Amino acid sequence: MEQELFLPTLSSMEYGNPWTGSRKNARWRIIPADGQMAAEVWPGPLCYECSTVTHTASFPISEEGIDQLRTWLFDRSEEL
Repeated sequence: MEQELFLPTLSSMEYGNPWTGSRKNARWRIIPADGQMAAEVWPGPLCYECSTVTHTASFPISEEGIDQLRTWLFDRSEEL
């Protein structure tokens, strides 16, 4: 199974830039801080403020962490 899911570069996360995205019915936001990327996922189609977060996780800000985050987001999007 191919996991095509665009995420920002490592440097973007290292500078603390938040990220939002979606795939299928899953919507997410990623907030980098203190060496970690905090990820929240909720079912679409509504925005974050109008939804209930159903999944949360945290990953290290590293190339390996971005790969783990990509896999986790892909799996959540398959569930939702």
